[in-house]
Amino acid sequence: MAQQFDVVVIGAGPGGYVAAIRCAQLGLKTAVIEKWRSGDGKPVFGGTCLNVGCIPSKALLDSSHKFHEAGHGLAVHGIHTGELTLDLEATQKRKRQIVGQLTGGIAGLFKANGVTALSGSGRLLAGRKVEFTPAEGAPEIIDASHVIVATGSVPIEIPAAPFGDLIVDSAGALEFTEVPLRLGIVGAGVIGLELGSVWARLGAEVVVIEALPEFLMAADQQVAKDALKLFGKQGLDIRLNARVTATQVTGDGKPMVSVSYVEGDTEKQEVFDRLIVAVGRRPVTAGIFAPDSGVNLEERGFVHVNEFCQTDMPGVYAIGDIVRGPMLAHKAMEEGVMVAERIAGRKTQLNYDCVPSVIYTHPGDRLGRGQRAAAEGGGHALQRRHLPLRRQRTRAGRQRQRGHGEAADRGRDRPRPRLPRHRRQRRRPGAAGRDRDGVRCQCRGSRAHRLQPSDPFGGRARGGAGGTGACHPCSQPQTPQIGYDSRWNIRDNCARFRRPPPRDPVPGRLDLRKPTGPGPFIFTSGR
Repeated sequence: MAQQFDVVVIGAGPGGYVAAIRCAQLGLKTAVIEKWRSGDGKPVFGGTCLNVGCIPSKALLDSSHKFHEAGHGLAVHGIHTGELTLDLEATQKRKRQIVGQLTGGIAGLFKANGVTALSGSGRLLAGRKVEFTPAEGAPEIIDASHVIVATGSVPIEIPAAPFGDLIVDSAGALEFTEVPLRLGIVGAGVIGLELGSVWARLGAEVVVIEALPEFLMAADQQVAKDALKLFGKQGLDIRLNARVTATQVTGDGKPMVSVSYVEGDTEKQEVFDRLIVAVGRRPVTAGIFAPDSGVNLEERGFVHVNEFCQTDMPGVYAIGDIVRGPMLAHKAMEEGVMVAERIAGRKTQLNYDCVPSVIYTHPGDRLGRGQRAAAEGGGHALQRRHLPLRRQRTRAGRQRQRGHGEAADRGRDRPRPRLPRHRRQRRRPGAAGRDRDGVRCQCRGSRAHRLQPSDPFGGRARGGAGGTGACHPCSQPQTPQIGYDSRWNIRDNCARFRRPPPRDPVPGRLDLRKPTGPGPFIFTSGR
């Protein structure tokens, strides 16, 4: 008999393992399928981020920064050191220990939360059935009420520079056993600059070849210009508007990589000890969906989803790098939480215009939505002070988050403080916007639109009683109700205008109260 689960998650990267744990915490019987295995053949979790991405790269960035600081940044403090030596094997060992601790921690979280971890590959079939193929053994079919696909992404390989021993992707660039004398990097994006910073600090001569005419086009251009100057001072030779046309492994004794590229209208050639290709990543969706699964893919291989990450097949969701938006671990995590809670019946959603991002170089760049993206998509650039609060589940928390969103829309640093109820100034009857009985019609008319009582107690709370009346001049019937504080707090229900239509956001401003479509998130949540 086939195994049955409420939720099956394919992929245990940042999006997948967070979604699986959250589903289990919400009382759903959950299984997660992951095919990643360590060098010794043991199943590991965490996907690209923990194994060959964010975590190991930041570990090397930290080690390289300390090495560079010891050699160049201590003399100004009066601290003098002798000759520095680098033990790269010890640096790599520390990196592997950090990765092992974190991936082992995810396995512990699965066990603690009751998530069934399956080592192997998964494929979505028709009717929300999952074909699970273990590392050793025959395939089996799993029945699932809901399926979450979080298979992640892999580096893009260009025809001019196929991967090999000397030409590597971002994962291979983290496993160098020695510091190359001359290192070439194709692509001046986030990955290329971070890896270039690591090996430049450790002593390599780094040349970055970028096909675009501008540096960091997605970032704030003033910051990008200043960063380009500082990277040059740090030793990174960044060549813009340069397109790689061919590569060849040469050398009689020591193999080298010869790179041919066109810079502007001039053909040039460089020779490197190693070449890193970091031109972007592509989603892993090939072979994941059966033709009759009901899931549709876009032109570049991304899964077509709505604003809640639901595919065209009901009950099937896709999150992380295989859907629209930036390929960032924290974005995938929040999508995993949102999908898990929506499966459990909660009304959680994300705002993709508030996704923070950063390049971990020195200096670091950028946080939030840049000015170029804001100009193209409308609205304001999001800076650090504009980011709203994290998801809050209490009523007071939602009030605070809504306040921060409004503050960002107004361009303020902080929202207006909300006083406690006992300190708020009460509006007297007869003040602007209310009539002499302290009631205004829900039609939101002018001050002349007032409740005209039809009996002595209409529109007034006296002794716990209320009356009926009509709005003048719109003549809509009213039914005043006693509020909780038995004085002037009367709620009137206009039959025609019971709930005013929501006010449309001001054109050209960012509305943080709801998702605005694809793009770079922070979230609003409600029950």
